[in-house]
Amino acid sequence: MSSEPQFLDLKSYRRKRMVEVAKLLPILGGLCILLPLPFLFVVPLDGNATALALYFFAVWLFLVLAALVLARVLGPARPGD
Repeated sequence: MSSEPQFLDLKSYRRKRMVEVAKLLPILGGLCILLPLPFLFVVPLDGNATALALYFFAVWLFLVLAALVLARVLGPARPGD
């Protein structure tokens, strides 16, 4: 039987999960940007050009704000992380 603790401390665990979220953020953003692209070629953009532009702006704004929040939560990189 080892004397090491079975679980990570809570602070380290949460930081590792936040780093994983930060790594997944570009993938989520890419999927959100690529999702409506097939519809651009199938459906005519009669009055939907404004809605589509607002959608892309909203996705972009969400990604910027999510990255800002994650950067603030994670703080500067520490040696050994």
